[in-house]
Amino acid sequence: MALTRLANEFAPVTFETWRERVVETLEGNDLSALTGRTPEGIALQPLYPPAPASASQPVAARAPGHAWDIVASADHTDAKAGNRQVLEDLRGGASGLSIAFAHAPSAGGFGLPPDRDTLRTLLQDVYLDLIHLRVEPHPLARHSAHWLAELFEQRSTEPTRGSVSFGLDPVGQFARWGMLGVEPASLGQRLAGTVEMLKGKGFAGRFVEADGRAWHAAGASDVQELASVLATAVHYLRILTAEGGHTPDEAFAAIGVSLAVDRHQLASIAKLRAMRRLWRRLQELCGAKDAELRLHAETARRMMMADDPHTNLLRTTLAGFAAGVGGADSITILPFTCALGLADGTARRMARNLHHLMLEESNLHRVADPSAGSGAVEALTDEMCETAWSDFQAIEAEGGILESLAAGVLQDRIAQARQALLDAVADGSETFVGATIFPNASPAKIAVLEAEPWPAPEFAEVVARCNPIEPVSLAEGQN
Repeated sequence: MALTRLANEFAPVTFETWRERVVETLEGNDLSALTGRTPEGIALQPLYPPAPASASQPVAARAPGHAWDIVASADHTDAKAGNRQVLEDLRGGASGLSIAFAHAPSAGGFGLPPDRDTLRTLLQDVYLDLIHLRVEPHPLARHSAHWLAELFEQRSTEPTRGSVSFGLDPVGQFARWGMLGVEPASLGQRLAGTVEMLKGKGFAGRFVEADGRAWHAAGASDVQELASVLATAVHYLRILTAEGGHTPDEAFAAIGVSLAVDRHQLASIAKLRAMRRLWRRLQELCGAKDAELRLHAETARRMMMADDPHTNLLRTTLAGFAAGVGGADSITILPFTCALGLADGTARRMARNLHHLMLEESNLHRVADPSAGSGAVEALTDEMCETAWSDFQAIEAEGGILESLAAGVLQDRIAQARQALLDAVADGSETFVGATIFPNASPAKIAVLEAEPWPAPEFAEVVARCNPIEPVSLAEGQN
């Protein structure tokens, strides 16, 4: 049966015709009156022409038809209770687990006690070779890498049959907590040594994580998050090639990237696409092959509201959609109650089910880079790439990521973005349904689990300090 395109029944409409129609509705005002701007100053046009065919090639990402990994957080403060949670998550369709030990920036103040027995208890009855396993970056990540490797050995599980990200990110921990326990030179040797140990046991990585979520949680703009991730990745590339003797190809393959996605859907899609383009540019400059980037996305913690928390489901749906369309390899959707405390089974199930709706009913994974060719997304991707690369070069000119942090200049730039975000909440230009607008006068009482957050970590020895980046509370900006 022949297929008929409905568009063939209508006369073609040019971009100029659309533009004229929009201008007619403005009653004499210029089209620029509808132009907005991102925190980085990137213009958001009310109308975009189609992207030229030469600039509309899909960004190489997750293969078409291949579903992303549904990653559930293991962040309970009690290992036995956490085990019950993750087994329920896996039975409910999760295909990956994200192990968040205490003081992992992504744990929201909670997390598992960081010790070997805790890990063993948490993963009891979990088939390590059948899921994607992530360890969230945390201050004792080097130790947890040893614990996890030991667990694979004890269970006689072949490392090559599992998919593991070990979450080694000392730069991110230095930025978040403002303390470094070893000299930078020793830090590089120790990181390279841990990677070599894991490779020697048969693991393929990713071993090291360039994690942007802590920067985003602290108020960084999307471009600042990208630039910080690039600078962190370059720091690890230098360590792995100089200290570990890796080739550029091997060094790139050892590093994964995590980014936050929020309710600004087009910007979040563009950010993930920009990350892959920037990664390819780094590979090109380093003489490495155009190899796959393992990209994890998590819905942004800073957009989660304690007021009328059911409205968080709207925001996490938008963000999860953006992560799927943007090509993330694995996605964590935060439970809608995470701003109130540790999520119970109901909130965790609803987070899982958002994945299933997007995969099984909406089929978001069926097409490779579905936003390719969109005038708006392509323009945002291009401008994010250019601006983030410029910001990355600024960090490099300051001596690299550690030197920039030690001098406090990167934190100062993020503080400016943080304040601009709080000002936007205060003046109403940045709104949150259920919190800053349309508040619910009688919100339902929402249950969370009883758990006490961890106090700030203590470091046995501190050889370097910097101003820590702390999570922003957007409630500060509410009137």
